[in-house]
Amino acid sequence: ESGGMEKHLNENESLFHRLHYHLLLRTLSKQPIELAFGLFSLLCAWSITSLTCFHALIITLGQTTNERVRGVFQYGGVTNPSDRGCWRNWMEMMWRKVPESRLPKDFSDLVDLNGGCGGGECSEVMAPIVLEESVWPGWQESRLVMAQPQPKAKVTQPKAKSKK
Repeated sequence: ESGGMEKHLNENESLFHRLHYHLLLRTLSKQPIELAFGLFSLLCAWSITSLTCFHALIITLGQTTNERVRGVFQYGGVTNPSDRGCWRNWMEMMWRKVPESRLPKDFSDLVDLNGGCGGGECSEVMAPIVLEESVWPGWQESRLVMAQPQPKAKVTQPKAKSKK
């Protein structure tokens, strides 16, 4: 008798699961936008979690992303001078001072603000205009030269040849 009871319970459990799957599929099919946003959210969460785990790994090993991807310390032939052990690697990453950037603070010295006009002589196509810039600190002292296109010249169509 107990064998018959177990069979009856398994059939009911199977029916219960099938009904729930049917209900889930019917609900999701009626809400495609919510399904799309849910799948997108899962993809974003997976990506961020993977990236977080990868960075935790390279911090633990005292490597840069480039060193890890290129496999610089992979086979043990070269020792990693930056690896100070798990604990010290994490402490250094969390508490060290950020080194000063080697990039210039103001790129305007490196950019040709005349738009290639060289010495003030510009082509007829582009004429410089000066506007105030309001993007970075010190914008009051700076000027941005932008090129303004000149009106197009009239284009004349060639005369059609007459058929003889």
